[in-house]
Amino acid sequence: TCLISEDVCILDGSNYYLYCVLEVPVIDYPDRFGWGVWCQTSWTPFKLYWESLSAPQSSRLPVAGARISNDLANIPSTTGTRCEIHFRKNGARPIVKLPPSKHRLYNIQQQGLSVDEAVAQAQSVGTLLLVA
Repeated sequence: TCLISEDVCILDGSNYYLYCVLEVPVIDYPDRFGWGVWCQTSWTPFKLYWESLSAPQSSRLPVAGARISNDLANIPSTTGTRCEIHFRKNGARPIVKLPPSKHRLYNIQQQGLSVDEAVAQAQSVGTLLLVA
């Protein structure tokens, strides 16, 4: 059984996923690049986020532990990578941050992608990335 929307998914009644954005800096460019990623989390943060989508929040939800549930182009082994979900107010898609590790994705999140790498990533997922 699967309950899904563009923001949330429940598989088999006990696996909870939130659609988030994993942002990274783009070197020498003012904007950040973001991947849309599904993150598996536990029931409590899933429920809090689900409830926040229908009611305005007076404060931020607590940071939630999770694992990335999909692979990213040209970055090996992202599925299962530990991460933190940082919730934002007013239904804005949550941001994913990786805790310190030796994983290449953590280094990218800290140091950034070149403009060429960001364009290549955007093209691999069919996203238009405008670069000045």
